[in-house]
Amino acid sequence: MDSADYQQGLEKLHAGDRTGAIQAFNRALRVQPDWAEAYTQRAKAKFGNGDHSGAIADYTQALQRQPTSEAHLGRGLARVATGDTQGAIADAEQALTLSELLPAAHNLLGLIYRKVGNLSAAIAAYKQAAQGYIQQKDKASAERCVQTLGQLQARPLALPALIDVKTYLHQVSQKIDQQNYSSALADLNWLLQSDPQDAQAYCLRGIVRAKLSNAQGALQDLAAAMRLAPQDRNIQYQRALVRLALGDARGALADLKQLLERSPQQVELYVQCGSAYQQLKDYRQAIQYYGQALQLKADSAQIYWQRAEVREAFEDISSAVEDYQQAANLWFNQGNWPRYQQALAQVQRLQTRLPSERATLEKAAGLEELQSQLAQLVGGTWEIAERLLAIARQRYPDKSEVWYLRQVIGELERDR
Repeated sequence: MDSADYQQGLEKLHAGDRTGAIQAFNRALRVQPDWAEAYTQRAKAKFGNGDHSGAIADYTQALQRQPTSEAHLGRGLARVATGDTQGAIADAEQALTLSELLPAAHNLLGLIYRKVGNLSAAIAAYKQAAQGYIQQKDKASAERCVQTLGQLQARPLALPALIDVKTYLHQVSQKIDQQNYSSALADLNWLLQSDPQDAQAYCLRGIVRAKLSNAQGALQDLAAAMRLAPQDRNIQYQRALVRLALGDARGALADLKQLLERSPQQVELYVQCGSAYQQLKDYRQAIQYYGQALQLKADSAQIYWQRAEVREAFEDISSAVEDYQQAANLWFNQGNWPRYQQALAQVQRLQTRLPSERATLEKAAGLEELQSQLAQLVGGTWEIAERLLAIARQRYPDKSEVWYLRQVIGELERDR
């Protein structure tokens, strides 16, 4: 429903003109006497004007027409103001029945129990309220609950005691996986303000800062995490990943090899060592580590893909084709059509280079055979052969190496 009087009432209520709002809602209700929301809004205006009994009456009218948690909470507050604590408790509990995760209802219960002197029940209610506000990311309301709890208890209660930190950090990890870095960073900043001794939070924040290209902040956070939990393998592993992301492949390898000494069967350690050597352009070592990873996990299409990239960079095209093809086969069997197509495209692209590679190999084989023949003619002393080749290069410039070898061999055979 909508009416000009109702809208005018809302505007006046928001502007602080509660008396004008009540008059506007009166007009709206004369036209539509069953309008539950108009009763709720008029009740708010009456409560603000100190007419607690009138507010209770209007909230009751609203609840008879449309039960809502908002109306129960409003009536509960009005009942607290009139001293009807039992009625207020009933309203708060009914609000929770309609909306289970409603921190305002727990907050109301905390207020009521505190008012009647039931401190243990008040503490329990404020804890639940704080947890609810935390889930809603309402930091200000959560901190107010914490402050109240600090007053009620013998010692102040730290905010992390109110939350399941493991679950909270898992949710942050999900945000990182979804690349929602700004939200993850805000969550971690908030947690670390409350508990500056949480190693896992520092570790995750280091990862986020690395993703956001804040290298100095990332390294500081990971250093803090390692100081707090020096034996935590996951933190050291994450530090290795961040070092790798920042281009510090040698630092990453130092961490990874320490971890390999303690966990020689962990596939990801071999994979990341391969990535580090790939970053250093040490392709032989990269291929070796990817190979060790595949010995432990032969059905990993991704590792075949990564080794194929290295083999291609190493100019071992035929082996690269084999690895890309194996990756394609595995992704096909897994039903991963997009990755299958990507791998197949790499196979098709590289196959055009295979004939030239074969020609190069054949040429290399012929060159090796001529070098061996020349070495035999000079008695196995390659320094003599090299001097003869140098003379030939000066005498006949701009010829191929094969031509020079054949020329020197021919001259030696004629002189025999």
